[in-house]
Amino acid sequence: MSPLWRDQVRIALSPDRVVLVRVSRGLHPAITTKHMVSCAPSAEAPAWRAPLAALAEALREPAWQRADAVVVLSNHFVRYVLVPWDEKLSSEAEQAAFARYHFVRVYGEAAEGWAVRQSGTAADAAQVASAVDQELLDALRETLKPAGLRLISIQPYLMHAYNRWQSLLHVGARWFAVGEPGRLCLALLEPTRWLALSSYRIEGDWPQALVQRLDRERHRVEAAEIPNEVYLYAPELAETGLDAGAWSVKPLKPLPSAGFSPACDLAYAMALPE
Repeated sequence: MSPLWRDQVRIALSPDRVVLVRVSRGLHPAITTKHMVSCAPSAEAPAWRAPLAALAEALREPAWQRADAVVVLSNHFVRYVLVPWDEKLSSEAEQAAFARYHFVRVYGEAAEGWAVRQSGTAADAAQVASAVDQELLDALRETLKPAGLRLISIQPYLMHAYNRWQSLLHVGARWFAVGEPGRLCLALLEPTRWLALSSYRIEGDWPQALVQRLDRERHRVEAAEIPNEVYLYAPELAETGLDAGAWSVKPLKPLPSAGFSPACDLAYAMALPE
């Protein structure tokens, strides 16, 4: 069978849940099966252990076997930094070492064992770098093998959401917020570059936390103009009214598609194709 016609099993891993979506390929792709498994992280193990165990159990079902696999990792499992542009770096190895240096500077020696990736941006602009525990990636690959799944992509949730909405985000300066239970990522973007990027643990009132973080970030960033327009991608929060004061918050929600309804399927949104 041609790779272009293989089904995709799309998997979203969060500390408290695993979401699986199977997408048929071909002329008319469609979501054919959806499933969600709740799990309870242990305080004595990394937060990703419980969802991986739940995933291994779910993959015993034939509906999730023998396909290409795309995995989206919750922002709880990913660290981010903006790596400044340096014209003296002439090779990919030097750029990778420079990115790792910035993670070590922020997070300490633990970052030496992380898998670091960079997202290309325009020349003379800072690059978005993400880091994930190498142990998580190794365990994920081993979990997929018994199901006959061919892993073709692992995506941090922030970048997955950015790819989905980048056509809206490339017009002028604006904030981009990605929310999920317990976590907020907040970025300030211009059409060709990222100006700021932060990730926060959130407890309690989500709308209030968003406004508080925006108010704090606006005083920390260096930019000629600080916009008040915020695009918020937090599918399960999208229907909640936001009293954002001077901020103009525009919730983003996935559009209907074959096998997916925004009216009742928003819990599966993290696993949807871009």
